[in-house]
Amino acid sequence: MTSWITAQENEEEKEGDGERHLEMALCLLEAAKQLRSESPNGLEVYLHTLQLLTTIDEGIQTFAAPDGPGKAVWEFVSDVVCEDLCQPKDLPVVLQEQKSILVQAFAVLQALYRCQEQWCDRSDISISLIGTVLWVLQYQSEGKDDATSRDATKDEQLQTLAEITAEFLADICIQIPQDTVADLVKEGHLTEKTALSAAGTLVPNFKTSFQHLQAMLSQVDPQMADVVRKQFPV
Repeated sequence: MTSWITAQENEEEKEGDGERHLEMALCLLEAAKQLRSESPNGLEVYLHTLQLLTTIDEGIQTFAAPDGPGKAVWEFVSDVVCEDLCQPKDLPVVLQEQKSILVQAFAVLQALYRCQEQWCDRSDISISLIGTVLWVLQYQSEGKDDATSRDATKDEQLQTLAEITAEFLADICIQIPQDTVADLVKEGHLTEKTALSAAGTLVPNFKTSFQHLQAMLSQVDPQMADVVRKQFPV
């Protein structure tokens, strides 16, 4: 991917055309849209390609640009995750079935979230998307404690998904507004179960994110915050 983009840059210098990065990203997005309902496997390939773009400086610069494709890609991938791949009411088996494509989708979203200040207010992140992140982490937490899920806990894709999701949640929680936490509680996304699983995920490596989430939760739901505090007295 790096070699391909470098070649594109050389052509831009010769032709004076600065739109090639933008066109490439939009073409990948359009292809993903076309395959969304027809071919989940094909969609996964294009999400992986978008994810590769986020791993190099040239790609991130393209997505971070105010007039770039970042916002369109963010909205599309968020919608795919929340509407097509998994919802809080789904059974855990759904996560098992979708784990591979979810790894790609969350990797793209995490990368875009880190560079989206140019085209979107981070506080505008969808409540449904945060709820999906919490649900995935809750499943992971319960799976580790369930003796019947021993094989699942050794699944490398599930482990990768857990790591990416934890980092994504940490990025979200580091400055999550009180109003957003209130909406998560009101809509049933942030419950004692999801709060405890989120805390268990954040405390080992992301204490600052956990402390901010806990502070906001204390303002919104003191009783739930107290339950979390007793189990995770950080």
